[in-house]
Amino acid sequence: MWWKDEAHIVRLVFAWIGLDRLSLREVCRRLHQMGCRTRRGSTYWYASTVRGMLNNPAYVGRAASGEPTFLAPRPRLRPIRDT
Repeated sequence: MWWKDEAHIVRLVFAWIGLDRLSLREVCRRLHQMGCRTRRGSTYWYASTVRGMLNNPAYVGRAASGEPTFLAPRPRLRPIRDT
């Protein structure tokens, strides 16, 4: 199952960058040394690929599906001034 392998790689990347504070290039080096393959099958990782993983809302946990729900507006803290 390819998505389990991919999920493991994503967890590694987030741990290396978030906890170990590695650079994007160092993460790419480690992935290359481990022999991890990209989605396209290459063993060479680019920093832009890793950055795209970090900015992807699905990987971060902010992805949404379905219809958006709108909340009622919150009351104002101060009344609007007359101009």
